[in-house]
Amino acid sequence: MVNKDAMSVLSGRMEKLLDPSRQDAKCDKCTDERKNQPMLGMTIMRNVKAADDGFGRAARSSIPTTARSIG
Repeated sequence: MVNKDAMSVLSGRMEKLLDPSRQDAKCDKCTDERKNQPMLGMTIMRNVKAADDGFGRAARSSIPTTARSIG
């Protein structure tokens, strides 16, 4: 689930894991306080802001490396 606050800052958390056998999986790729925490319900995107492409449209936001690497 992705949320946008009043300042257009995005955050996202895992609501569902696709692999039924991994429902109790813990993050072994995180390098911060999320390491070894349950992935289900984990916030994987924090403070993501869209970049302006110069034409008044928001360019695609980049997802932090930690979020991309979580299985």
